[in-house]
Amino acid sequence: MLSRPFLGGPIVYRRLYRQFATAAGTGCCPNIKSSGLDNQTVSSSTLDQDTRSSPVAKDIPSTLDNNYTPAPSTDDHTPSSRPKLIHHVFRWGVGNAFRAQAKNRYRPTHAERNTAVSLREDYFHCDAKFERCKVTYDKLNEQWEVLWTEFGKINGKPFPVKKFGIEASKAESLKFAQELDNRLGNSTDSIEEPEEQGITFDHTLHCWVALGRVGRRTVARAYSADFHGYEIARKRAIDFRNTSHKNI
Repeated sequence: MLSRPFLGGPIVYRRLYRQFATAAGTGCCPNIKSSGLDNQTVSSSTLDQDTRSSPVAKDIPSTLDNNYTPAPSTDDHTPSSRPKLIHHVFRWGVGNAFRAQAKNRYRPTHAERNTAVSLREDYFHCDAKFERCKVTYDKLNEQWEVLWTEFGKINGKPFPVKKFGIEASKAESLKFAQELDNRLGNSTDSIEEPEEQGITFDHTLHCWVALGRVGRRTVARAYSADFHGYEIARKRAIDFRNTSHKNI
């Protein structure tokens, strides 16, 4: 049967540590004195001279020098220019350039699509001021909306976040508000008067509006010039007006 060598217990290891600490001049016990090794002896040793003469250690300050003083900190502790972010959940989702097209919409449109994002703290505040219109954010429908008064009534055009996106919806609303403010402020803008009576062109919605009757009710139908084209939309408005007058 082979006998294992005795490695010793905690007492033996503690004695060895004290002997090593006494020889090296270090240790956790303050009452242990070094064996005659002080800063002057270390500085005059061959190892210390070789270390100081090394080109790598030229730029490293030595803590053994009595005249050593640490360099002052250059950090001015200036606040970060990074904007503060907040957590927000869009109930109806977030759109993009693909969803901004009229034919590419979420189906079904009534379904909730909770989307958690990080926004700037000042995202829901608009500092842009216009003389004849106003840009505001609708929290219920999650959309930026441009409001203005024209022809004695309040009008509004929405820019939903679920269609355009977070930043694009705000940018599109500001762009439309600037164009609308310039158009309303330009007094030399002549409103095109059609030759036919009973139809008019809406410059804001870009559509021809025709007045007519359906049964006993007076109705107004709009035909978009962007969708049908300028002339085709005007022709359809005239046809609706003429058909309504024939049925009277």
